[in-house]
Amino acid sequence: WQEAPASTTDFVDMAGKNSTTLSLTSMQFPGDNGKRYRCKVTAYDGLTTSTSNYATLTTEAPTITVTSHPSDRPIPDDGSTSFSASASANVSGTTIDKQWQVSTNGGVSYTDIGGATSSTLSLTGLSASDADNLYRCKFSSSGFSTVYSNAAKLWYIQITIDSHPTSTT
Repeated sequence: WQEAPASTTDFVDMAGKNSTTLSLTSMQFPGDNGKRYRCKVTAYDGLTTSTSNYATLTTEAPTITVTSHPSDRPIPDDGSTSFSASASANVSGTTIDKQWQVSTNGGVSYTDIGGATSSTLSLTGLSASDADNLYRCKFSSSGFSTVYSNAAKLWYIQITIDSHPTSTT
């Protein structure tokens, strides 16, 4: 087998690569992207050779993609609710770190929530004063760009009874 740098035809023999199938492992982006590979066959006389057309290797940048975003939630009577989000990576075996964040100023800035590092954020002790807070999940992994879920809003419904029934006889 022979290899050439991206966008060239400067092929060189690859040491130890002499089987009918070429297996490549640990290829990196962008260093290996665009490299070209072809098979060189030498006849039994050791002098006559023929080469295949080349194939170009395409590698991708490592990326994390948010696969589900949290949804807006009301504050229920018991003051507890939860948000969920998930993400995946295009590199198998990647461990994706999660960190939930809250914004109390309409999304101008976000603060990490201590200990909130799973796919689901469970909140308790909520009250009307927590209404309009925004929650999002930050996804990261070494060698990947950090991505964020969409923000979900916590809202409060106030029910006021203007007129009460009266007893009659």
